[in-house]
Order: sequence, then structure tokens, then C-alpha cells
Amino acid sequence: MHYIYYDRKNMLILRDTAKEPELNGIWLATTQAHHISLRAELPGIMTILADKPGKKDSSWMYIPKNSPHFEATAIRVCDLIISRGDPRIGVVTKKSLSL
Repeated sequence: MHYIYYDRKNMLILRDTAKEPELNGIWLATTQAHHISLRAELPGIMTILADKPGKKDSSWMYIPKNSPHFEATAIRVCDLIISRGDPRIGVVTKKSLSL
């Protein structure tokens, strides 16, 4: 897993691991408040759902590695981050502030 930081925020994770391969792809750091608008704008994007009873769904969203929209959605995400500074993508964390 490779974490991508930009402008002192955790933006993305590039994930390709043997553990839970169905979650491989590009993860977007966001909040649940932005899930509906991001889902409407980005084809194939998914919410990472809780896998255990009583556990909350994640704030992270992801573009599955095997999505037919993977490349187009990845390019659109990069455009939203770099060209538009989209406030829906990116979360300030202790680690991102220390970079």
C-alpha cells in the first residue's frame, strides 16, 4: 500500500495486496458526508463497508482495481485533486501534518 499526501492531507492509498484482494484499487480519503456527491460524479466508486457487526462503515471510498471505469475514474480523481483542489477529497491526519 502506498499513501499519497498532497497539501498536508492524506489524499489516496494505492492498494494491491493479497489480503482482501477485493479491496485492491485506489482508496480516496474523504468523509461520509461526501459519499453521495462523489458516487454521483465518479463511476464505479464504492464505499468501504464494515465487515463486522457493530463496526461503522468507513469514511474511505475506493475505485476497485477490476472496475471497467478504473482508468477514467482515476484520471477524474486526479483532476479533482490537482486542478480543482476539491475539498471532498483529502483528510488532515497527524501524519500528514508532520510531513
